[in-house]
This record gives sequence, structure tokens and C-alpha cells, in this order.
Amino acid sequence: MLRNHHQRTNAVGLRWVLQGLVGALLFGLSFVQAGDFPELESAVKAGRLAQVAELLAATGHSQSALPRSFSEALTAARAAPIGLEDMVGAFEVLTAEAEASFESGNLQQGLVDQEGVVMFATDVIGPTHLLTADAQFRLFQKLLDAGIQPYAEAMMDAAYGIYAEQLGAEHPSTVQMLAQSHWVYLMKGDVETASDILDIAHSQMQAVLPPGHAFNQLIAEDKIRILNQTGRAELAAVAQQALCATLAEAVSVWHPRHLAC
Repeated sequence: MLRNHHQRTNAVGLRWVLQGLVGALLFGLSFVQAGDFPELESAVKAGRLAQVAELLAATGHSQSALPRSFSEALTAARAAPIGLEDMVGAFEVLTAEAEASFESGNLQQGLVDQEGVVMFATDVIGPTHLLTADAQFRLFQKLLDAGIQPYAEAMMDAAYGIYAEQLGAEHPSTVQMLAQSHWVYLMKGDVETASDILDIAHSQMQAVLPPGHAFNQLIAEDKIRILNQTGRAELAAVAQQALCATLAEAVSVWHPRHLAC
């Protein structure tokens, strides 16, 4: 399938990126201790770049993929309702048209197109289907770009409600939705509420995924950004150090996620 082809292509591309990155940094990092990654440490010190790239890719995947129960629930919730497979195909065509408008730089036309996607999904696929929520979330993102706050907030509330109903409030994808809602409050200038939402989302995400998981990292980075933007540089530095320490333990000091920390 095309999706699997892209996954294989991405995996090959990642391997070459990792090889290049490791090759460039190998000498400077060879003195660092790997802790719980003895095989990786051995490969780095021996200069076995292909093995290093494979080990880093495997470690990164383990801290970015959803556990099987969560991924299966997500796939099932996005599946086409029985008898509506063709309608999901039409939904994908409409979504591609909206994206083409956004990519062309025509934000207003893109908003009109994306509103059409939301209405189609609501009326045809179902008002509580996850694809409808996905369309609402995309509209939310672009409404934020346009500075249309009340409408954006309504779309986020609707999308989060569907995710919570279909997947449960504890599902990582639902918690991601909650975390993204902090942008609504930033647009309002309510920095404290935005920060509180991220704290709540981070707590919920850490309850179901490891601290070093990519989903947790994204929330932590959003919180650090708010701290920096609001003049709390010392707190941001402490949070950044904590994040780097977590990533070193989760994916190793050689992984690109840690190197970029």
C-alpha cells in the first residue's frame, strides 16, 4: 500500500540522516557515557555508523510510537463506517483541495474549503466520527493563523469532545488535543490558563506514556516556550535541563532528539 511505501521510504531516509549526523558528531561524543545503552556505546566508540543508525532508529521508535492498544483504538475510530467507504474517499479529496489552498498561500480560500470539509464530514460521515474531529482540528489550526479566536475555540472544543467520546480522555491522542487547546488561551492573552492546561496535559500524558516519549517532549517544549516568552528564563532553563536529562535516559545522549535539546 502507498502508506506502507511512505513508511519504508521514511525509515530509509531516517537511517541515512542518522548516519550522517552520527558521523559528524562521533568524535566529539565518543567520550560520553551511554548509561543504559551499552550496545550503542560500543557501536559509537567502534565507529560502526550503520549499526549506530539502526540502534538510534529503533530507540527513537520505541519512544515515539503509540502502544498497541492505543494505536489500534485510533485506527478503529478513524475507520470508514460500514457502507460509507466511498464517502471517506470523497472526504480525502476535499481535504486535499483545502490543503492545496493553504499551501498556495490563499488562507481565506483554504478556510472556506476546510469549512466545507467539516460540513461534509459532519453531515455524511457522522457528527461524532473521528474524521470529523480531525477536520475540525485542522480548521482550528488555520483559524488560529487567521486570528479568528472565538471560532477557533469552538472548533477545538468540538474536536476534543469527539476524541474524548470515541477514544477516552486518557488516550494520548485525546491528551494531545487538550494540550493543543492552550493556543486558544495564548491568543486571548491568558498565559496562566495556557500554562495550566499544559501542566494538566503533561500529567495526563505521563500517566500513560513514558516521560521520554515524543508526545511528552512536545508538551514540555511548549511549556518551556511559554516560560521563555514571559520572561521566566531561569524556570525555562531548569525545565530544559530536566527535559534533556529525561531524553538522555530515554533515547541516549547520541540520539538526535537529545542532541537538539
